[in-house]
Amino acid sequence: MWSWGRVRRALQPVVLKLWLNSRSKKRVRTRVEGLDLDVFPGVFHPKYFGSSSVLARFISSLPLKGKSFLEVGCGSGVVALCAAKAGAEVTAVDINPEAVRCTASNASRNNLRVDARDGDLFSTLGAARFDVIAWNPPFLPGQPESPAEAAFYGGPNLEVIRRFSTEVRRHVSPGAAVYTILSSDVSIESVEQFFRDQAFSVTRVHSERWGLGETMVILCAR
Repeated sequence: MWSWGRVRRALQPVVLKLWLNSRSKKRVRTRVEGLDLDVFPGVFHPKYFGSSSVLARFISSLPLKGKSFLEVGCGSGVVALCAAKAGAEVTAVDINPEAVRCTASNASRNNLRVDARDGDLFSTLGAARFDVIAWNPPFLPGQPESPAEAAFYGGPNLEVIRRFSTEVRRHVSPGAAVYTILSSDVSIESVEQFFRDQAFSVTRVHSERWGLGETMVILCAR
């Protein structure tokens, strides 16, 4: 008998290919956490894929007023905008230039301030440090073949997440929190170990079921 997890994993490549080949080519309007969003072609949609909306709700619940906040892999900008709405000073980066443009446009649409930058992980941040860092990483194993696919595929052995865990140390303020959201369909233990190898303490601070019984888990590294 097939479990929901096996069904999800079997359907995942089909659904992703369908979205990349059709839906991702259209500019669409949506609403998440009280924010009006335009999702540009080729940009990760915060409702079709539940990790962004789950992370956005979690970030909205944090006391962020006056804190410096970084979102890595900002996509539509929904998480960055939630942080700005909560009173944080927000920087957002993405390797996909269209995602950066999309985030900047959505910040303007919602009258929020976000410094949106085009870059690979921390490449455009210099020596900047942040009180809170959040990201929705590409947690599917595989090699991306386009900027749109870079939101999903993080290398055959999750090399992008491993590189993040290595580089993030140079960008955290004392006492900072680093939040990473993952699907329980991937090896969460492996990702936790990436951070522990860099002398972080890691805890699972939130879990939430979304679509077909999939559970999203948010890690906090300090």
